[in-house]
Amino acid sequence: KAGANSDLENNKTLWTELSSFNWRGRTVYLAFDSDLWINTSVRSALYELSRKLYEGGGIVKIVTWDKEKGIDDFLVQQDAEYVNDFETLLVRI
Repeated sequence: KAGANSDLENNKTLWTELSSFNWRGRTVYLAFDSDLWINTSVRSALYELSRKLYEGGGIVKIVTWDKEKGIDDFLVQQDAEYVNDFETLLVRI
């Protein structure tokens, strides 16, 4: 879970909405901000979430950024037609 208590060892569970979802065989794109390379808390959160989704059968893909800080910065730079068609947008990532 995210938030003030996210670094407590006994609090490493998925939210109910995520844990009740059937991840088996589904592709999941995780797009954390680029500061994950310098912020150990962000990096740990990415690893934890990736592991939980993978253990649930998800196919985890991690999106990284070259110039943008995160997905919000990336979306601002895209044409509106791509933003409205998320599958086409993923090809550009």
